[in-house]
Amino acid sequence: MTMGLQLRIGLFNKLNYKLLLKHFAGWVIFITYEVSFVRFSIGTFSPLQNYICYYGLNVLLFYFNAHILLSFAIKSPSVKLNII
Repeated sequence: MTMGLQLRIGLFNKLNYKLLLKHFAGWVIFITYEVSFVRFSIGTFSPLQNYICYYGLNVLLFYFNAHILLSFAIKSPSVKLNII
């Protein structure tokens, strides 16, 4: 229990707020670009909950792939696939 708590606290100690702000600004610019492109292409907006769900999942999958799967793939030994 305490190890998990220490790990979480240690994670927040390493958090760089300038980097966090850059990531947030990047996502805001990307989402604004995409939504405005769709708005000018189609001529209408979707309901707000559609955007929240879609971009929330998009951000979640991006950081999951970038921090968890990529680090796992780099650390694990390479596996050769034998194709018959």
